Amino acid sequence: MPQFLSKLSNYFTQVCNNIYSLSSFQIFIICALISFVINLPTLTVQHTLHTDGVGGDLFFIEAITRGELPYRDFNWIYGPVMLYYNAFFFKVIGHNIHSLIWAKLLLNAFFAGVFFLAARKIMPALTAFLATVTFIVFMPDFQHNFSHYGGVCIEIGILWAVLSYHSNARNKHLLWAALLVLLLGFIKINFGIMFLGGSILCFILCDLFRDKRLVPARLLLYGAALLIICFLWIITYYLFVRGLSLEEIKQCFPIFPDNCYYGGSFSQNLISCINLAKTEISSNHFYQLILIIATICILRILFHLTWNHTCVINSQRNFFLSISILLILSTITLHEYFKARIDYQAFWGIPFFTITIAYLVSETCLISNRAIQLIATLACITIISCHAYQNWKFLDGFKKQEYYFAYKGVDIYTTVNPTDIKTMQETADFINTKIPKDELFLAFPNEPFYYFLTDRKSPSRLIYMIGATNVTPKQQEDLINNMERQHVDYIVLNNICYFGNMWGVFGENNCLILYKYFKENFEEIAQFNNHPIQYWNGTKIFKKKTPAQCLVKNP
Repeated sequence: MPQFLSKLSNYFTQVCNNIYSLSSFQIFIICALISFVINLPTLTVQHTLHTDGVGGDLFFIEAITRGELPYRDFNWIYGPVMLYYNAFFFKVIGHNIHSLIWAKLLLNAFFAGVFFLAARKIMPALTAFLATVTFIVFMPDFQHNFSHYGGVCIEIGILWAVLSYHSNARNKHLLWAALLVLLLGFIKINFGIMFLGGSILCFILCDLFRDKRLVPARLLLYGAALLIICFLWIITYYLFVRGLSLEEIKQCFPIFPDNCYYGGSFSQNLISCINLAKTEISSNHFYQLILIIATICILRILFHLTWNHTCVINSQRNFFLSISILLILSTITLHEYFKARIDYQAFWGIPFFTITIAYLVSETCLISNRAIQLIATLACITIISCHAYQNWKFLDGFKKQEYYFAYKGVDIYTTVNPTDIKTMQETADFINTKIPKDELFLAFPNEPFYYFLTDRKSPSRLIYMIGATNVTPKQQEDLINNMERQHVDYIVLNNICYFGNMWGVFGENNCLILYKYFKENFEEIAQFNNHPIQYWNGTKIFKKKTPAQCLVKNP
């Protein structure tokens, strides 16, 4: 047994030496390739597919390829950058969902390499490599749209720029951070604002730890960068939204109180976040293991620092500065969850949670003996391998005919309920066969996927008409006049309009004027999966009554 452990230790040393002999660029390429290979199964299996979200993005991106402008021609609620990025792949590869998945695979692969470069600034090459592979394996495939993953990638770039400045304070790192923050604001403006403030705070902390004082010239530089970035955001977004009313602009940026999804006070949402964390940890053994490891690492590091009367574990960096930067950036990624209490919004923080845990483990290993380092490495490899296999097995389980969606550019297995797949296909079939090609229909309250599947344009720029959108009475009247002028005789109504909460209840607290118009002028001609109401994609289709029928009072 001792001989086996000795051989294992020697092999571990050899592997470490081989990794350390590689350049950062070589490991960057390796990490990018690993990300690409691990995420390749998503080319055949799509996490969820609904008529808004991922399905709706296909319509919006196709609209961009036709020369339409976000906000002005359709009410888009995120930044424009990812629309144009994905539209490029639509143009090059084709108007299908696989083009968007290729776009995601390539961007995620590149920034997996950037994640390694960021981790390398505060930990050894081997630990940084393992942290990167852990991030690749545990980072979920964002299932709600083709926009947010781009924001997470840019966040990783900002992390790299900040940690680069932390290890070597040079102006080029400030410039990179400024450019990436600017870009993040064009993906999701509230995250751009938060990371602008968070990055400047991190830079100031770095200056304080290095110079022991605030340097006026640096503060002026940060202030100038803040003003320039904000000016560029304002002028660029103005060019997109000019001509729109204030209410229409607010609907495109759901960060204002009247248009913020869910809402609630900060204290309530903080309590909700803590309760969610407790629930997740208590129900998941892996999270419990991570919490135990993090706690042990923190206690071990604090004991070491206290015993040696120092703030430094490695001479190249200050532990408290490094952990402060990671905690600041981790915290600001959760601001949207604190405001809105939507569980998936914690997705933005996963890269920062991962690198924070990895940093604690790395510093603990530096002050531990060779045996502890070997055990930690083997445990990490085991956890990564098991989770990678679980991910593959999960996706492979959906490669069955009942999970296959095949309709106009969307030929892919998906993880949604087979009933929903059938409903979407039947609804699209009905529209294509029963509604003349030269006629428009209104998909209500936010079902743009049907426009994409049937090659139709929307009769209105107002695509999102859920409760949180706060569609005004004037907008409803304008929509009715617009429908009359364009002779829109059909409506596709999704069950989601009755779900309540952020979606509202159609006719009770959402779009009352529109509800009255629908009720008095349209009659139901078909329904698909409309019972029970909990089914996400249940639809009803209505056709406009004849003038004689409209004279008959509705019961």
